Amino acid sequence: MKTNSLLKFLFPAFLVLTVVLQEMPGQTSRMDSLIFEKKLNIIEGSIPLYCSPYYEERGTMAQSLLDHIIGTYSGNGSGIFQLKLAVLDSSRWSGFSFPYGFFFIHQGWIVIPADLDFQKFSHLWGYSGFTQTLTEKLRGVSANPEEFLTDVHYIFTIAHELGHYYTEKVLNASPPDSWTAEWMASYFATDYLHRNDAKTLEGLNIWEQTYTEEITPKYRSLQDFNTRYASVGLQNYVWFHCMFQPMINDIYSEYGTGFMELFAETFPRTGTRNELSQEELLDILDRITGDRASYWVEIMESDPEL
Repeated sequence: MKTNSLLKFLFPAFLVLTVVLQEMPGQTSRMDSLIFEKKLNIIEGSIPLYCSPYYEERGTMAQSLLDHIIGTYSGNGSGIFQLKLAVLDSSRWSGFSFPYGFFFIHQGWIVIPADLDFQKFSHLWGYSGFTQTLTEKLRGVSANPEEFLTDVHYIFTIAHELGHYYTEKVLNASPPDSWTAEWMASYFATDYLHRNDAKTLEGLNIWEQTYTEEITPKYRSLQDFNTRYASVGLQNYVWFHCMFQPMINDIYSEYGTGFMELFAETFPRTGTRNELSQEELLDILDRITGDRASYWVEIMESDPEL
């Protein structure tokens, strides 16, 4: 599998231990038990990797990417990131509440699909009907747009999942609801790409803009996202994330990396969490974003056909 320049830089030599996973000593979570019972390869590292056989290359690339991201944000304190990584093909994707095609983090596990390529992404994420339009736009960034976009999806989404952990465990922030949690995870991923991989960020923006131009979602309100979350369906879920990105880019252009600290100061992790109405939440976000939050939410929720 060819990779873009960042992944080539990150890809290490690795030692693979093929075993039937046993529960580790000490307390185990439901996720531990669920993943440990699968026949996987263990690849040692600062973030242990549990990988479906024959997908070690994808797994070690993800593992090395996480190491690089953690190094960017932790300095010498990488020990604060207590995580494990599972890279699973579709035959081992069982027992999870998220269907295959989702990337997610839960109980200290980052879980990602092992075997997605351009064709599978386009089918599962809903852009098979406009791949020609998309690849033509991406040729301005990469001579191999299909392979490039596959790497873009993996890099950004892995960084996004780590962003959930960073927001809540490192910054000690408590996002008020589901959409702000996803929004800030993507803000973290965007910050990482700004600092390390401008080419992937450019590809991401091309793909997301094209996706929102081509897709007509069933659900488009923040209430829909907060109440239904992943049950809006994978394609509609992807659409929401694509619509969050222009807001992120706009805020980032003004506040940069520092906005993550500002968000954490505004929504600290405390013993109790005050319930906010969506109007109250947007008022607070407008105060710390210069009215950018409500501007972009209005665009997202407005049906252009009405």
